Amino acid sequence: VMVGDTAYDMEMARNANVPRIACCYGVHSRERLMAYEPAACMQSISELESVLASEFQCKITNVS
Repeated sequence: VMVGDTAYDMEMARNANVPRIACCYGVHSRERLMAYEPAACMQSISELESVLASEFQCKITNVS
């Protein structure tokens, strides 16, 4: 999974056939990032855990 805030990040992931999560609070606008069909578009990094859990059925655990 590629998490990025630029169209370049999204394009790289799409070209590599990797699922994408856009960070719509970063460099490029939501509209520009959505053109790359990300699995999700986060408004804050605090959303990452729930996006991974819902979109990719990942369970995040704390490792000490």
